[in-house]
Amino acid sequence: MLLEGISTTAKRRLKHVILFTLDVAAAAMALFIAAALQADFTYSLTIFSGMWTAVPITIVAAASIFFFTGVSRRVWRFFSITDLSVIILAAALTAVTSYVALNLAGAGMRLPISFLFMHWLLLVIGMCSLRLARRLAPRLKNSLRNDSRSHNAQQAPLALIAGSPDGIDMVLRQAGAGLSERFTPVGVLDETEIDLRRTIRGVPIRGGLEALNRVYNELSEKGKQPEKLIIAADTSAVAESQYVDLAGRAKSLGLAVMSASSTSAVQDDAVSVRPFDLSELLGRPSANLDLSAIKRAVAGKRILVTGAGGSIGGELTRQIASLEPEKLVLLDASEFNLYSIDHEIQSNFPHAEADPLLCDIRNRDAVMHAFEEYQFDIVFHAAALKHVPMVEKNPCAGVETNVIGTKNIADAAQKFNATAMVQVSTDKAVDPIGVMGATKRLGELYCQALDLAGAENNSNTRFMTVRFGNVLGSSGSVIPLFQHQLKQRMPLTVTHPDMTRFFMTIHEAVQLILQSTQGALDNGTRRGRIFVLDMGEPIKILDIAKRMIRLSGLTPGKDVKIEIVGERPGEKLFEELFDSDEEQLPSEIDGVFEAEPSPVPLTRLNKAFAALSATAARNDAATIRKELFALLNKHNVTPEKIEVADTRKKYIKTEKAGAPIAPANDELRLGA
Repeated sequence: MLLEGISTTAKRRLKHVILFTLDVAAAAMALFIAAALQADFTYSLTIFSGMWTAVPITIVAAASIFFFTGVSRRVWRFFSITDLSVIILAAALTAVTSYVALNLAGAGMRLPISFLFMHWLLLVIGMCSLRLARRLAPRLKNSLRNDSRSHNAQQAPLALIAGSPDGIDMVLRQAGAGLSERFTPVGVLDETEIDLRRTIRGVPIRGGLEALNRVYNELSEKGKQPEKLIIAADTSAVAESQYVDLAGRAKSLGLAVMSASSTSAVQDDAVSVRPFDLSELLGRPSANLDLSAIKRAVAGKRILVTGAGGSIGGELTRQIASLEPEKLVLLDASEFNLYSIDHEIQSNFPHAEADPLLCDIRNRDAVMHAFEEYQFDIVFHAAALKHVPMVEKNPCAGVETNVIGTKNIADAAQKFNATAMVQVSTDKAVDPIGVMGATKRLGELYCQALDLAGAENNSNTRFMTVRFGNVLGSSGSVIPLFQHQLKQRMPLTVTHPDMTRFFMTIHEAVQLILQSTQGALDNGTRRGRIFVLDMGEPIKILDIAKRMIRLSGLTPGKDVKIEIVGERPGEKLFEELFDSDEEQLPSEIDGVFEAEPSPVPLTRLNKAFAALSATAARNDAATIRKELFALLNKHNVTPEKIEVADTRKKYIKTEKAGAPIAPANDELRLGA
């Protein structure tokens, strides 16, 4: 009541003065107690004769020393080992000053060194006791609350805490003191995985960040199903790819994702627990798709994921493994990547029937053998070479993987009667100017042609393409690059100040893939369509760089510079989601568009792919580049319009007059 009407700033200053006064009083009290003990043990009460001089000196000395050593600026509630070391130093300086003053005022009586040690020890004990009392007071208050309050506490939501040990300790400490949002911790996910047998403040460490699904399932079986995931890290954690991935996986499990961070410790603020907001980087709310539809897509099915060790493929396998497939086969050409994802799935989803398959999709015979053995129901084709500059320098490898490899997977899916194949594509396939985008565009066209041809030959296999933009946190993307540069305090490199990209999370990308699959099968989506996520407006890469710097608590241009380094080969200044020849259509899936491209007959694609394969086998990079762009260059294709009847069951070709501009290889033209 006495403080009512006083401003927050004034209250803080008054609180600081009171705590500072208590520290100084502890120094004077320690002096009196040390003198009393020394007089009782060794000297007469004449030791107190010099106190009239020593006490004022001690008070002035303590106030000065506590101020300059920083004792007065350390928050009592966060008392730590570092604080203890500062107190020990400040108490020692204060005790020495008092010892000298008392000797000078003691009428020739010289005190022993034991008095100095006793004063120092009592002062350390006194100051530490004050801080421990401040730290324990909220807990004592909570323990004295009535039974009704205790009952309500039992209703607090169950939560998993993820992050670094220090961050987790901070969150649990504040929660125990009643200084943050109430929750009941049921487990810790430690990013360091130093010792998974231990606990943090009595809460067991149940695994690393990748163990979320396993821990969730184990706790659910014990009747302790978590309702929240609290990421114990500061606000810059939103830019960490591992936390972005973790948040996405938690949302797919139906968990509310929160971010816990300390605001200003100097101001003695409590931990702030708030929703984990990816819109800080995305510039839009993250999309939430239909989880029930996603589960229907894969439950009880025999599933193949190609490129299972990659960013998209790895997240696909994690989400599918939690949705009870009959069999999940992980295919990858990298032994290390395959081992890593297989070990993770076996550890975190022990009930999932998962087989690792070391296979190169460019090996047609190996692909056919795998399909014959497993008889897959649904194929998710995420295997690809995706790094633009790398594929630009290695165009033959790009064609062999992204074009011929995709053809092998699609042909096998058709031959062995898979229900559906989903081709993972990219916005770089729209009006491509680089080799990577061009190869992905040909993969789209081939899957579209097979889907349309299936209407003619009564094939039940559906071929769908899912197209999306840059994935936050995926390997080789701009976010991990900026993150690395920030940690090294290097300038952030941006290729062009006006370069823009569409961004989405891995969580959004994978759910789009899964839900589009189910949507096409449930709703009978017309053949030849491409699914595109509504990702809002494109974001400038320069803005992403500035946001990441600010989220790290730094100032762009001052603490961290941004350098414009120039565009790389094969890069576009901006990406598009729809080709100029495509019609953008609404979809029955919320938050998803459909595109209807102009198709190319399957026979022509097969002929063109055979020629590309032969050139790639010769490792003729110059020729493969010419042939590849001759296929897609609108100005080099015979002016012929391909129309598709509404029945989508056959192609009707309408030849137009006019001589074509001959490409590098006339036989390869899609219109030839």
